[in-house]
Amino acid sequence: MDEGNLFVLDPADVHIGKLCVASETGSVYDEAIAEHRLVEGSRMLLERAMRDCVSRVLFIMGNDIGHYDSNSKKTTKGTPQDSSGSWFSNYRVAQRAYVRIVKMCLEMDLEVIPMFNPSNHDWHTGFAIANSVGLLFKEHPNVLSSDYNLSEEHRKYLRFGRQIIATDHGDGAREADLPQLAMVEAREHISECPLIYWYRHHYHHKIRKQRGLSDSVLEKDHIAMTTIHSGTPYHEGHGARIEYVRSPSEPDGWHHRNGYINRQAVEGFVHHPEEGQVSRFTEWF
Repeated sequence: MDEGNLFVLDPADVHIGKLCVASETGSVYDEAIAEHRLVEGSRMLLERAMRDCVSRVLFIMGNDIGHYDSNSKKTTKGTPQDSSGSWFSNYRVAQRAYVRIVKMCLEMDLEVIPMFNPSNHDWHTGFAIANSVGLLFKEHPNVLSSDYNLSEEHRKYLRFGRQIIATDHGDGAREADLPQLAMVEAREHISECPLIYWYRHHYHHKIRKQRGLSDSVLEKDHIAMTTIHSGTPYHEGHGARIEYVRSPSEPDGWHHRNGYINRQAVEGFVHHPEEGQVSRFTEWF
């Protein structure tokens, strides 16, 4: 897999079924807004990525695509959620949106590599949605689906050229252990892949770090601003780059009360087979 660039399309923490009421939080969010942001945000990212000689898309699914995991409107561990729609209707919304995005990629003559990350809000629902979409496109020659990519494994790895692209939700393994985990879990590729990129989710805001010979924070979202740090220079190949991806979902009542305010966006990243991540795109809401 070394012809053309790879686009990592990573619409994270969409939380279809989350309810935000303007009188409480100052913003509105429901399943219709979630679907619009997921689909149209992905469309805008793909159109920008096409200018960068992209030939295939790593489409990362899961990562709290659903806001709750049963019709009782609770997360997998039983935490009640401010919710809209039924479990069944939100399942259909998420499935329909994912299918539209895959078809969008195919209409642009792009190969699609679906990859699923299990997550804490919808451990069972997210798996079912991702695998139903994988099954729908199972026979399509330009959808490179696999049992591994759609499995319940917490961490997934894709080799692209001389780099490893790793993904997980972000609520499991300690961040400090990620470079070593990649060396163990993707050991057959490490000797030929000096570049390691981790895409993580769960926190709804941007944190970009390097870990290895020196550790530093390169970029971080705060409530009122994003800080870009100069600090220690980052040299590709010296450790791993770890990036937490922004969410298009608004803060609900609990998050708003506790001051967890995120700037909403979907994001994507262009990777060159030899040079690694060469550009990034953000669609704000």
